[in-house]
Amino acid sequence: MLLDTDGDQWVFKRDPSIKGSLSGLGRRTSAGIPYMYPEIQLLYKPELQTSIKDQSYFNLAVPCMTPEALTWLLCHLEKRLPEDHLWITILQETIHGDIYKGDMLTTLIT
Repeated sequence: MLLDTDGDQWVFKRDPSIKGSLSGLGRRTSAGIPYMYPEIQLLYKPELQTSIKDQSYFNLAVPCMTPEALTWLLCHLEKRLPEDHLWITILQETIHGDIYKGDMLTTLIT
């Protein structure tokens, strides 16, 4: 995924007010393979109609994300998606502890 940059910051092309440090963009696995934080990658994914591939990635990533990452993603998705978008609903309920046990995401999207 290519990012727009401004000096030492990445800039979200759909909303330039969303940005962050290039050094804080991701990490490396124990094998040294670089990866982007899921919350940043997921920010680029959803549209009004989310693809099956993107939904699958979301379903896998959300349970592994920290509360801070979930909150960051929710905050920025709320700026650009309708309030009834499935990802916003899932993130709100996950953050508030109402759901997300096992196959709950599968139940919500089917």
